[in-house]
Amino acid sequence: MARAGGPPHQVASETVGSSSRSYALDPARRICSWTDGSTTSTNHYATSSGDSPAWIGVGSAWTRTITGIGGDLAATQTDSGTSWVQITVRLGRQAA
Repeated sequence: MARAGGPPHQVASETVGSSSRSYALDPARRICSWTDGSTTSTNHYATSSGDSPAWIGVGSAWTRTITGIGGDLAATQTDSGTSWVQITVRLGRQAA
């Protein structure tokens, strides 16, 4: 594994074997986008201060995160209509 440095404590790019990924930051120093080969994924944030994206775009596809009443991730939804619900059980473990 090889990593190339970016801002302090952040990786600008990394390579594992023949696969590489590069990252771009927005003005708030959050990951704005990353590229795996010819595929670019883009984070879209709902607020200027949070570091969790409201939705992620990959080409014309998207995935959005849905927060629960406590502010944690409760579910995800994709552009195809598929939803994945995350349930936290006793002792903080997560059940899919």
